[in-house]
Amino acid sequence: MKSRNLFFMKRCLSYTRTIVILALIIVLLPQCAVKRPPLSTGVVDKVALLATTVNFQQQLGISGPAAVARGQFNKRAIEINSLMSNYVDTFHFAVASNLKNQLGCEVLYGKELHSLPQYNELRKNYERAEALNKEDENFPEVLISSGDFNFIIAQTKVGPMNGGKTVFLDPAELKVTIPNLCRELNVKHVAVAQFVFTGFRTSLILPTDTYLNYTLYLYNEYGDLIALSSNNERTVKLLEIDLTGSYRDMAKAYLSKSELIELQPLFSRKK
Repeated sequence: MKSRNLFFMKRCLSYTRTIVILALIIVLLPQCAVKRPPLSTGVVDKVALLATTVNFQQQLGISGPAAVARGQFNKRAIEINSLMSNYVDTFHFAVASNLKNQLGCEVLYGKELHSLPQYNELRKNYERAEALNKEDENFPEVLISSGDFNFIIAQTKVGPMNGGKTVFLDPAELKVTIPNLCRELNVKHVAVAQFVFTGFRTSLILPTDTYLNYTLYLYNEYGDLIALSSNNERTVKLLEIDLTGSYRDMAKAYLSKSELIELQPLFSRKK
């Protein structure tokens, strides 16, 4: 009888220990699976990813190498524009996945965002479509993810001294616009992402190096930029390069590691 009781007690103890271990795994696993950046602004529980833009920026300057590089890009403009157009939505989905992975939170974007009853009115009130147009016959626009709208780029400068550079709204304007967007969307954080294809030539006898630069901007409900993540891909070859192929390779390289690109905290709002 004693041996039976002892056996029963051992089984109960083992069963209890198993339940406790399983409970700990359930509680701790989500925390271990998601590497959250140390944002001192508190837990980010939901982010609206409002847009991803893709732009081509020419090499700046009036030097001989810069002029040669611009000529190379212009000759391949149709191919480069097509490639960027094919990747803009793929990049957008990768950015959303990165946010989910880094913050472990819900990300409002794409069809879910566009289906909100207030979305069309929001777009009507805040869209700056004209800022994405460029006075460049070869690269005439900044591309944007499907169904999204630009609220943050104020203008796109072109010419040898600007190259197609985008300029954000003044911080004072952002501190008005972003809180309004957050309130209308019922979120406390919004994000936008930028991809810039570009290239540089430093010598007439050396080939043109190509680059793909990525930056993600995360804002809080007060219009403060609280975190950034970025990545730079570069292709350098000793022989004359296939520019379009280089950009395609860099896009694939970014996508292969996009979920691992970490957010870096920038700002802590004092209460």
